[in-house]
Amino acid sequence: MIDLIDEGDLLATKEATSTVFNLCIVLENKGKVVSEGLIRAAIKKIKAGSNVSMLLSLLAFVSTQNHQTTEEMDNLGLIYDLFSILRNSNSLVNDENAVVIVYNICKSYKALQNVVLREEKRDVVLEEENKHGTFTRLENQEAGRATSLAKRILEWILR
Repeated sequence: MIDLIDEGDLLATKEATSTVFNLCIVLENKGKVVSEGLIRAAIKKIKAGSNVSMLLSLLAFVSTQNHQTTEEMDNLGLIYDLFSILRNSNSLVNDENAVVIVYNICKSYKALQNVVLREEKRDVVLEEENKHGTFTRLENQEAGRATSLAKRILEWILR
């Protein structure tokens, strides 16, 4: 399934993403699909603009898995893609899924033992807010979960 997400056409990617999402309802499958390369494959497709909504939904779902999952997302630069999506999206669903992932990445930053690295990571999110007001805009949108998570992100970066 991961190969189909990575290499498949639009329809194959959509079907594979749906199947993987359903598999991930069983907790231990989340870790398996992540270890099989889901994060890298999904990010590749998101960067290409393919099935963005479905893939964001799947990544939001697996981003709750563990610290290693969000760390991999961060190491692959997903947070910058998420910032771009949040700035340019016309979809409340995409906004919500993107902010869920950003929030989960931020939670993993807050758990870092290395204070210098934790502050560097916080500064990345703060810079996005200072340049574009991304999280303030989301907080003011009154869009349910996206609003509350944007508020929590703002509390963390502006503390």
